[in-house]
Amino acid sequence: MFSGVMLLIFLMCGIANAELINRGGGLIYDTDYNITWLADANYAMTSNYDPDGLMSWGQAMTWADQLEYGGYDDWRLPTALDSEGNAPINGPGNAYGWSNIEMGESFLQ
Repeated sequence: MFSGVMLLIFLMCGIANAELINRGGGLIYDTDYNITWLADANYAMTSNYDPDGLMSWGQAMTWADQLEYGGYDDWRLPTALDSEGNAPINGPGNAYGWSNIEMGESFLQ
């Protein structure tokens, strides 16, 4: 009986997850956001652009804007804003306020 109730609750929750597809060559495609991520989160360092990979926001924006990788030159940093351009907020079912934004997607997987 308990397992039947738990199954019913689980089915009613409607859990949805993005599919992450390895495009090869260090590129990962996110079906939920329709964007491609670099597989190497430390690429600024491993590519020798920055010795330790630690950059200010402005430096990171400049790096992403100038980046050419995998045949693409339109790279950008993930946003911490929701689809309406607002900062993430805490609320019921969204304890950290990051579950519906690109930046949160990378940390909540």
